[in-house]
Amino acid sequence: YFLSEFMKASKQKGISEVTDFSIGKNRDAIFEYIDHHDNNPKTLAAFLALTFKSDAIKKLEPFSGKLINEIEKKMEWAGSADGTYINQISMPGVILSTNSKTVKGNTVEWKVDSWRFQFEDLTMRVESRSANVSMFVVTGVLFALAFFLLIIPKIRRK
Repeated sequence: YFLSEFMKASKQKGISEVTDFSIGKNRDAIFEYIDHHDNNPKTLAAFLALTFKSDAIKKLEPFSGKLINEIEKKMEWAGSADGTYINQISMPGVILSTNSKTVKGNTVEWKVDSWRFQFEDLTMRVESRSANVSMFVVTGVLFALAFFLLIIPKIRRK
């Protein structure tokens, strides 16, 4: 999450030294630094400027502080959960498709560990189809009308 947000901010500021390749090359060093140093935005920005050999990265100091706070809030929120998040939805009609592993009739359930939400969102998708009752009524009326239109000429002949 940190690296993807860092990449977005670098693109917004026009820092050309930060590319997918350079991030991939320096990924382990960045993670090592973040894991073993304090999360001071000024020292982090200085480390990133040194790592990517660009003083322009120091412009991202306010961003790095904001990002660190955001990550810490997500970790705190995820740590406060009891370990599992369950979302259950009942849909009208028949379930056609879903990315859930648990489907019971027209009810879909996602059971996810709380750590899953720390750094990325989870998209929960379900699609169902219910019977269109009004179309059944219209079709029935049309069949009845067609039936009577075919029978009436035979009745008149007799």
